[in-house]
Amino acid sequence: MKTFAIYGKVVGTKYIGTIKAKNKKEAEEKASEKSYVSLCHYCSKGIKTMKTLKLKFWIGDRVKVKIRNITIIGIVKMISISSNKIPTYMVYYQINKTHKTVPYYEEELTKEKK
Repeated sequence: MKTFAIYGKVVGTKYIGTIKAKNKKEAEEKASEKSYVSLCHYCSKGIKTMKTLKLKFWIGDRVKVKIRNITIIGIVKMISISSNKIPTYMVYYQINKTHKTVPYYEEELTKEKK
């Protein structure tokens, strides 16, 4: 029996930031130098699962979370899908000059309106 290497194409978007450039091509070149995309272990194994899941939040979304009666605004940095198909959102935020990335479930988050 033969062995085959199989590849799949994944399409997504990621906010990279603002870039000062003379034109669009230069901006894209600068962006490709400073940007990267990474998936956690569960996400890389569960790309097919993520297609069928209806995620409430996506990477780059601004979200609110309550911490001890204080509402914090953060950004979703990573999404992991556990074997029971429950998404966990890694949210990045700053409290008292300390940067944190903390996991939350959907019911703990609300979308921040711009």
